[in-house]
Amino acid sequence: TYCYSRAQVRAMLDLCRADPELAWLEPIVLTLATTGMRISEAAALRWRDVDFEAGVLHVADERGSAKLHEMGTARTTKGRRSRVIPLYPLLKATLATLPRT
Repeated sequence: TYCYSRAQVRAMLDLCRADPELAWLEPIVLTLATTGMRISEAAALRWRDVDFEAGVLHVADERGSAKLHEMGTARTTKGRRSRVIPLYPLLKATLATLPRT
């Protein structure tokens, strides 16, 4: 598994900030770089998973929910376990600026 260096992550974030067409990518890069989440986990995040007061993200494995499974919306994690991830301060600030849609 490849792990980007801080300098590489910083360069990616700077590129996103410099190009208006890449602005949408900055929160994604920041989320992946500061949480260790998989892309599929980050893509499946919902606003209810973000706890600003506690400063954490809840990554849910919902394969045990028959209702969500039946609806086809059950989220899963590779390790089959839900977990709580601390919110890095810059990520917390960035998420706070995003529209709640």
